[in-house]
Amino acid sequence: MNNPGLREIEEIRKIPMLLIFGKGRSGTTLLQSVLNAHPSVVAPPESKFMMVLYPKFRSIKKWSEKDALSFVEEVFNFPTFNNRWHMDKEVVTSYIMAAREQLDYALACKIIYYIWGEKRTVLYLSDKNPDYYLFTKKLFKLYPEVKFIHLVREPRDNALSTFKAFESKSPFYAAFKWVAVNSIMDKLVKKMPGKGITVFYENMVENPEAFFKNICGFLDIPYVPEMLNRDMPEKFYKDKTVMEAILKKQNKLFTPITPSSVGKWKTDLKPFAIAVTEKITGKYALENYKYTVGSEEGKNVSVSYFKILKGSCIYYGWQAFTRFRYTSFRLNKTYSWLRRKLSGGKLLPWQYY
Repeated sequence: MNNPGLREIEEIRKIPMLLIFGKGRSGTTLLQSVLNAHPSVVAPPESKFMMVLYPKFRSIKKWSEKDALSFVEEVFNFPTFNNRWHMDKEVVTSYIMAAREQLDYALACKIIYYIWGEKRTVLYLSDKNPDYYLFTKKLFKLYPEVKFIHLVREPRDNALSTFKAFESKSPFYAAFKWVAVNSIMDKLVKKMPGKGITVFYENMVENPEAFFKNICGFLDIPYVPEMLNRDMPEKFYKDKTVMEAILKKQNKLFTPITPSSVGKWKTDLKPFAIAVTEKITGKYALENYKYTVGSEEGKNVSVSYFKILKGSCIYYGWQAFTRFRYTSFRLNKTYSWLRRKLSGGKLLPWQYY
């Protein structure tokens, strides 16, 4: 990309942010990858540097050269950024320095997304992370022009996908998180009409063309059929080890979209996990999304209220701690270092911070 001028910097500032929310394993990565196949949407791989660096740079009013260079350095030191985004540090530095006189944290982050996209016309800069639902107040304050998509998946299929992808097999934690994510986002969709939309994983995989036409209509951008014919961009995962690890968890990310995972809980999810998920999510799922979460498998298994209470305490304890640690950049780095030490260095890049 050429050296930027002030006019280009101002154009970047005007590009609206598009944020994707949903509990992990609800299809948010698939949604992000299809959006990135749109010629006017920049939707890079997941990296939560925007929230991790927020407490360090958000309050700077007038950026010095030292501040600008420090921001670039911290971004490039961020594990998921380095392993997935593969950007030219000199190009990024030139843009950030060119914008320094009018720079704020929101613009600095937008510049990173914009450069990564390498697209001639950009109508949206998109980001997604499963934990962003905890920070909507900060994100919406940072980007008041934001639009957002709330993606929902049937809770038992979501639990099954979670257990297959991650070491944690607690149905209590997964179920309480499912309710928390969706209840927070449902309130925001109602509170901010025209800004947010709730959509469903099942619709995305069963009728992707209609689903993405609806998304494009919400964003007021033309639907492009080529979005569904996405290929895996090499620059997403140049690191072969990272690519293999990610695709092991996201094995359908760049294959044709099919509904093959819908309803798999019926054969693959253990009866106890079914019972726990139904007991915790059933009422909310039925009243808000018309998911009929009630089965013979679930009814025939006893789940103690003590275990439900314990699961609730674990989830809401994690939620409070996560919100707290994101108030400090230093605390997040220390927490990340401790996790790596305790895991014997087994943590993968996207598990940092």
